[in-house]
Amino acid sequence: MSDCSRIQQYAEALRPFIESDEDFQRAHQEPTMIPQEVYERLSRWISDSASKIMWVDGPAFSPGSTALSKAALEATDKVLNAGIPCISYFCKSRSSFARSNAGGSGGGSGSTPRLRHRDAAVISLCYSIIRQLAYVLPLEGLKAGKALDANQFEKLNGTLHSLPTALNIIKALFEYAPPVICFVIDGLQDAGDRDSIKYLWNFIILSREQRKDSSRVCKILFTIDGRSEVLDRGTEVRERVDASRLVQARGGRSFPGGVYI
Repeated sequence: MSDCSRIQQYAEALRPFIESDEDFQRAHQEPTMIPQEVYERLSRWISDSASKIMWVDGPAFSPGSTALSKAALEATDKVLNAGIPCISYFCKSRSSFARSNAGGSGGGSGSTPRLRHRDAAVISLCYSIIRQLAYVLPLEGLKAGKALDANQFEKLNGTLHSLPTALNIIKALFEYAPPVICFVIDGLQDAGDRDSIKYLWNFIILSREQRKDSSRVCKILFTIDGRSEVLDRGTEVRERVDASRLVQARGGRSFPGGVYI
């Protein structure tokens, strides 16, 4: 078995910890409206041939979340239709595997603490990135190092303690990523709690490092509903797009200068 096939086999074992996007996509099929200026910046991000990061920051209420999540889905589809690998993840406010004894933040004796939903979102995000990167590996010529050994993947057991290993695996997989690759991540306002925020921050740093690699074009899009501590710290002002005019869409109303997607 090739190293590529072996890593994909290891990554498939992560499925129970990764939230499915199927229900999410069905819930965002209806056309929705976003501001013209946001639509134009998204279009430029999709067509740009240079590495870049963009954070679209919307208002903290449900209609805004629906619109920006729909925009993130549209961006993902357009990138994939252009034949460019796109790693995507859509955070949920509730995780199906965040339940008693599924994992926890503590390492002490006794029963395992309940895994918080925001912590579970970080685990699910990292594991999903691993699984998707495994399927864009080169089919030939891959000589994986120790960071991608079976014993490393076996540590990915759905707990917070597994996140340092998960980040190491992501870093190792990045080395074999295609020469052009995009990332679309929606809903980070629902990810990261006191025990997991440092790992989410480390993921943002790791993602930014890919943009500096002159041998690769890496474009990253974040869309969120409200504020994000890690994006506040991890992005520059010029990388941010203000989507606050979505507040005018409250109640499903259209608004001047809006574009349906």
